[in-house]
Amino acid sequence: PVSLELGGKSPIVVFDDVDVEK
Repeated sequence: PVSLELGGKSPIVVFDDVDVEK
């Protein structure tokens, strides 16, 4: 879902976001 918000521009960024949330 986050990927869609970012527009799938940087999948790596999404992963980083999840890491921070965890």
